[in-house]
Amino acid sequence: MTDTARELAEEFDLEVEEALGEIRLRTTPEKIIGVLEAGKGRGYTLFCDIAGVDYLGKREPRFELVYLLRRPEDADLLEIKVPLGEDEAIPSATAVFQGANWAEREIFDLYGISFEGHPDLTRLLLPDDWEGYPLRRDYPLVGTEPSPPLATE
Repeated sequence: MTDTARELAEEFDLEVEEALGEIRLRTTPEKIIGVLEAGKGRGYTLFCDIAGVDYLGKREPRFELVYLLRRPEDADLLEIKVPLGEDEAIPSATAVFQGANWAEREIFDLYGISFEGHPDLTRLLLPDDWEGYPLRRDYPLVGTEPSPPLATE
């Protein structure tokens, strides 16, 4: 375990996962901003991404967000996971990392997960009147009704 991951785990009372030689920290929505700020203060200043995961029918809570931060001086990766329930919101990380803006909008657009305090939480990829969230496991695989007519010659 990296020293930074160990320090963060102890400071915030975080669960630690070790798999395939990688360290992952697991926290709660209430602690995520503090953990991100502490990581940034320890040199993890490069915000890489936030990934969304839908575990429908496999485990509870249904969703998980995975924050990926890098420390530029040695390219060390800090991975922070946050489990979320179906209608649970999470604080926006945009005050800590401005680069989280579009990543949060993308997750909102495709999973329907809300970020409290986000400066512009609107759809990013889909039209404003789109119904549903295409990356959720319960989204229809064959499209939505009514389907547009097929082109004929």
